[in-house]
Amino acid sequence: MGLSKRSFTLLELIVVIVIIGILATLGFTQYGGYKEKTLDREAQSNLLLILAGERIARLESNTSSYAGPANSNTDVNTLLRMLLPTTNPNWNYTITGVSATSFCAQAVRNVTAGRSFHILAPTLAVPDPQPASGSCP
Repeated sequence: MGLSKRSFTLLELIVVIVIIGILATLGFTQYGGYKEKTLDREAQSNLLLILAGERIARLESNTSSYAGPANSNTDVNTLLRMLLPTTNPNWNYTITGVSATSFCAQAVRNVTAGRSFHILAPTLAVPDPQPASGSCP
């Protein structure tokens, strides 16, 4: 009896497994970077929502001063009637620097130390959230 023409050799199977392994390695290394970029965008959009919530609170209370301060996601939710995650959140949000003319909201990453964003809003223009080091200025 001869070898069947339908079977794969061991060498062919090993080559296929090596190629799949290389592709998987490349995919996993790229995945972490994409995930962190997505989480950064989450923080930036939530900071813009917090700013919008602050402005709505000022309009509803008919005052020129900002609401606040808030030291946790739960405090921000209560103060601004938002629904930020409170159990296992990706980011911790705080509102500081609260006065009639000063407002700063900050997002600090729970997992990666040193990653944070803040938004300053003393003007009517909507600012972009900026990377921050430390607390709000």
